[in-house]
Amino acid sequence: MRDWEKINLDEIGEPYISYFIEEYGLVSKIRIERIYLISDDNVDAEIKAYVKDNNDDNVFNVVRNYELDTLFDREYYQLKEQYRRHYGYILNRVIKDYVTPLKDFKYLIRLTGYNGSRLEFYKDIIVSNEKEFLEYEILASKNQKRYKKPILADIEKGQKLFYIGKGLCKIVSVFDYPKDLPKICKVQFENYDELIIEQGDKKFVYIPYDSPDGPLKQFNESLNELQLQPMIIWDNKSNLLSAMWQPIEDASRYIIKVFQYQDNENNMKKLYFLKNYEIDRNVHFITINDYIINSYMIFVITAENREGNVVAQSRGIKISSSKNYPQWFDNYEL
Repeated sequence: MRDWEKINLDEIGEPYISYFIEEYGLVSKIRIERIYLISDDNVDAEIKAYVKDNNDDNVFNVVRNYELDTLFDREYYQLKEQYRRHYGYILNRVIKDYVTPLKDFKYLIRLTGYNGSRLEFYKDIIVSNEKEFLEYEILASKNQKRYKKPILADIEKGQKLFYIGKGLCKIVSVFDYPKDLPKICKVQFENYDELIIEQGDKKFVYIPYDSPDGPLKQFNESLNELQLQPMIIWDNKSNLLSAMWQPIEDASRYIIKVFQYQDNENNMKKLYFLKNYEIDRNVHFITINDYIINSYMIFVITAENREGNVVAQSRGIKISSSKNYPQWFDNYEL
């Protein structure tokens, strides 16, 4: 699961910024929305519980909010039956004679999941004690996670993936390409429902904790980049690109590798290697004037010695209309 962790509910929040629950999917935030007590006999009815006053053992106050830190340590009481029938409403503060110890109850903990400010789900968890509460785990990551769509050429029978809004699924058959397009495969969910997936379905994605590395991750690799110090300037009006770098002592030549990428809208691989520009060891810049240059291009600058071994390499440099330097690429889909 790489950088995913199983955490307890009392650990949600910072430093975690991504969560995955199989019934609902990937969210950026989970919080405990509400806690209340319920009866063993009626899980739909909230019990109005009382606790001893901090300053007077003969006085009991109704619980308005339950704190997770003290939830399982407190003794709870409820109004005696005759007072519940007589008053018909909740008394905020009563004396000891009005209450009796609360037995045969459970804790209902309501979780809500959000992406930004948008509510994605709520989920009720019912536990009897602290042990059961601590046994409930969810998957969390300290890194921002995004869904990644599978590449059509990599889809195989038996693979497990995720369908947003429906849950985990397994590929039970793969259709012939290109004869059966737009159909690409048939999946089966854990409840045995089946669904035919068509090319470009944005809800059909890898399981977040079991996603292969995205194609952009290769652009995070570097060697002696500080000595190379590459920089690219692109004039998008004249479509003129200039790349420059510092000389590397052992270099016999420099190679500028050019890649083109596009968004994965139809389950096809969208990273293309286009060309190598080879530069003599005594030249430390290149000017390219080519109609193909655009803001979807990534450049990598490398230095090789006489044996053909790489002695310096930059991370990827994504083109834009201002000065560009090597950057980190998130492991997200194209």
